[in-house]
Amino acid sequence: MKRFVIFLSVLVFNSSLIAKISEETEYACGNGLDEILEPIRNWMKAYTERNPELALATFSQSKTVLLVGTGADEFREGHQGLKNEIQRDLAQSQNLEFQLSNFRFSCLGQVAWGYLDIAVHPTIEGQDFAYPSVRASYTLVKESGAWKAHMAHFSVPDAHQEVGHSFRMADSLAVYSCPK
Repeated sequence: MKRFVIFLSVLVFNSSLIAKISEETEYACGNGLDEILEPIRNWMKAYTERNPELALATFSQSKTVLLVGTGADEFREGHQGLKNEIQRDLAQSQNLEFQLSNFRFSCLGQVAWGYLDIAVHPTIEGQDFAYPSVRASYTLVKESGAWKAHMAHFSVPDAHQEVGHSFRMADSLAVYSCPK
């Protein structure tokens, strides 16, 4: 039996390291936010134009790409998982429109990470809906000079969680289960 050893390294942040990272971040991000947001905007464009190939092309070629959606069963690993989710999303909607805002991105070298808000306006079974506050976080990698999504995670605020509270109160707690 082969044994594998995993080494963990701990990095303690101090003000000089943060300054160094900030300097490297400015340099590493190249053309800035527009360049980093390109795969995200192309993902939204692909959904709007109902183009699954363009949506898939916004993700890294890595076999470990990951997409976590807002549904309990929306955990997709690898390119086949992405393809399945894209096909499902497009099959369950007739039209999709997006508005992006509140961008917060950083990068270091060939990796970028960040957050943005997305207002999603789908047409489902002929009825228009509005999801004004979909939260998205991404990890992107630079491949062949272009940023590609490696991980995307979407969530929506819990409508039953009171403002100012970190958790739902016990009397309104619903039981959630997620697939393993």
